[in-house]
Amino acid sequence: MLVFYITFPLGILPILTPRRFWIRLVPKVYWAREICLCVRKAIQFTCKVCLFLSTSLTSSFRHYKGRSYMQAVSNSEFITGIFKQELKNRFLCEVNISGEDTVCYVPSSCHLGNFLKLSGKQVILVPTQTPGSRTKYALYAIPYKRSFILLNPSIANKAIAESIHRRTFSFLGKRRTVYTEHSIDGYKSDIFIADTNTIMEIKAIISTEENAVFPTVYSERSIVQLKKIKTLLESGFQACFCIVSLNPYVAVIELDRTTAFYEELVECINLGLLLKGFSCRFKQGKLVIDRAIKIKK
Repeated sequence: MLVFYITFPLGILPILTPRRFWIRLVPKVYWAREICLCVRKAIQFTCKVCLFLSTSLTSSFRHYKGRSYMQAVSNSEFITGIFKQELKNRFLCEVNISGEDTVCYVPSSCHLGNFLKLSGKQVILVPTQTPGSRTKYALYAIPYKRSFILLNPSIANKAIAESIHRRTFSFLGKRRTVYTEHSIDGYKSDIFIADTNTIMEIKAIISTEENAVFPTVYSERSIVQLKKIKTLLESGFQACFCIVSLNPYVAVIELDRTTAFYEELVECINLGLLLKGFSCRFKQGKLVIDRAIKIKK
């Protein structure tokens, strides 16, 4: 009986209530629900935007103060200094570290002044890896925009070697057996893929221009390497020539057609050489190949 007294009024209520009441009430309930859902989504979106802006502003503030670079690198071995000058020995430079002028190692066979204006700019340094070295630190990178320009050309080889199994390099086919600095008939390839008999030659480019020109300086060694690659291509090997920008903001690499290097490169391309461009970035404490870059032949 108790159930009857409770359910009967609820069951008869729709009959006794005027129809126009329900016609007006149901849409209002529906739209009230929809409005609540929209408000909730708007609040969630606003919270996400505020969190993003807060993170960006904090990052920008640290960037302005000169501390974010070290935090982005996330390695206690990195230190900063102010670059003063390159010395007569192209492998040495002078950097002011904590108020003291210090001779540091330059990991480049070319004077960095050919590519960048470093005087008076903040640079990032790492401890030298060679035991008994006369220099305690080596140049590593300079802060640039929201990232870095790396200053060690050999980093390009390391970045590709560590990324070779990623989808970015799927154009090379099977890549299970990979060697670095592998010698073939007197030619030392930066990377050799035994699965497909593919040799890889890797060159780094340092530039602040969105459209970077390669090569920047004359290199007899590069011409000799291309001639050896040409011989290997004629012998049945496959080859890939990679140009890696150490500035992640470079959009296009333009080849200098007036050089002897270009002439040798074209001959190799006609024999099947693959020409590829990539950018390298220091991201979340790791060195990675960031993306592919167009090369204008």
